Amino acid sequence: MSTTVEASAGIDRVNVTVGDESRSVSGGGETGRSFELTFPVEGGRAYTVDVELVDANGDRDGQTVETTHIPIHVDPVETDRLVGVNYYPWFGEKAPSHSPHRDDWVEESTLTPVLGEYDSADPEVIDQHLQWCLEHGIEWLSISWWGPDDHRDEIIQQDLRAREAFADIQYSITYETQGRLADNYHTDGIDLDDDSVRGQLAADLEYFDENHFGEQNYLHIDGRPVLYLYSAQLLEGDVEAAFEEIAATTGVEPYILADLPTARVVDFPISRVADGVTNYNPYHPREDIEEVFHDLYKSRIVSMYLGASALDADFVPSIIPGFDDTAVTHVDRDNPPLEPSPERFERCCDQLDPHMGDAEAVLITSFNEWYESTAIEPAEEFGTDYLELTSEKLATGESSGYDQNGTIVELDWGQLVVPAERDSGSGDTRELAFMCNELTVLDGAGDPLVSYDIGSEEDEPVYIGGSFFAESYDGETMRWFGTSYGKTTMLVDADRDAIGGLELRGSPITEMEVRLAVGDRSAVTRLEDGAHTYRLML
Repeated sequence: MSTTVEASAGIDRVNVTVGDESRSVSGGGETGRSFELTFPVEGGRAYTVDVELVDANGDRDGQTVETTHIPIHVDPVETDRLVGVNYYPWFGEKAPSHSPHRDDWVEESTLTPVLGEYDSADPEVIDQHLQWCLEHGIEWLSISWWGPDDHRDEIIQQDLRAREAFADIQYSITYETQGRLADNYHTDGIDLDDDSVRGQLAADLEYFDENHFGEQNYLHIDGRPVLYLYSAQLLEGDVEAAFEEIAATTGVEPYILADLPTARVVDFPISRVADGVTNYNPYHPREDIEEVFHDLYKSRIVSMYLGASALDADFVPSIIPGFDDTAVTHVDRDNPPLEPSPERFERCCDQLDPHMGDAEAVLITSFNEWYESTAIEPAEEFGTDYLELTSEKLATGESSGYDQNGTIVELDWGQLVVPAERDSGSGDTRELAFMCNELTVLDGAGDPLVSYDIGSEEDEPVYIGGSFFAESYDGETMRWFGTSYGKTTMLVDADRDAIGGLELRGSPITEMEVRLAVGDRSAVTRLEDGAHTYRLML
């Protein structure tokens, strides 16, 4: 700090106190004196400075000085890979008066933040968030964005950028796709062939180009600004043409990181545009999610990795500490909880470890999504356990490496049928080929090598593409194969040279030919109506 003091009788000394630290400066009998003093402080807040002047007559005069906000001192950890977090700047006084983010928001979480019910625009909160991130190897914030006139964008531009440590971290925009492009947040699809939808997306990209993409600490991959598209699977129509047109008319061509279902990353139109693929939340609302989560997480990491490879896209796996939204009241929720804990987070880190060497980055859901209890921000329940695991398990250390077991097989369907186009009473717009109940891998003699109960999820091949969500009917599980991808590609637990064919139990949606390919071997088989079991031999 620096200050100036005066005394007509001459200054004997000046005593300065900050907290428990005191310093004295000789006045030398001068009537005025300027001086500078340095005090060690942790930062993260403003400080009160007590200044006492003692003149040559022994008289004392005191004053109190309030400093400006002092940033937290940060010692960043040296990292071995890029680790990011999904970050939410939506809490506090800048939220609209009707918003659940404004008051009492902590009551809608099963956890209690160490910082209490904070304000996302508070400089002390921001500094603490940045310190926690940088000191634990988190160097990227993917920040939720809902529009140019929204308080969350204001907090990014006016409050986050104002903090000194923000320049030391990279950020990107998480584009809230439903909130920007759909009339109904819970929509089943967003048509990019609609001129108004395409125009809104183009306008938002131009806004990002003018207000975010050019920032020195905006995250770039392959020289292009990263744009995270949340729920990217909802984008329908000629998505590739839409992005080409937007790039041609606006000159804006970001690096698209697409949030997609883990087992189906190749199945959606956005997949032809995506530069990288990720999944916001690997949780699934099943009654038995506590029992099956880690098995599903392990297989879906493999599925996304293989899907990214098939698309020649970057692989950005996600990780969560758990999921519990049972305290939420501002929207209807009925999701079985997956209890968050450091033990679960550590197990997820270990399951992710073999793939981190192939990943462009790792993205944690989330830093502070308190409503769903996915936050790794320190809570009273867990302290800094999540952050310490992030530093030790994700940000530093070598990956053990992924050794792929099994064989990729491909079914290339000769025909796809959209039920709604066949029957005006149907609302099913999926492109379907085969409804499968069971799949068996056969050897050259036609004997079983491995069988899968299709639709059971925990007892299935690892899908790379070409499958819809699991279903059940009369107690039997099933899954439709097809999708716009036109193929069903999966990893089966069998040696490639031992595979002689497949047996499918189920029903084709219509008579068609299907091509089975395993490595450089293939065979074409016709699926006739009436049968329920089909053998496809190489």
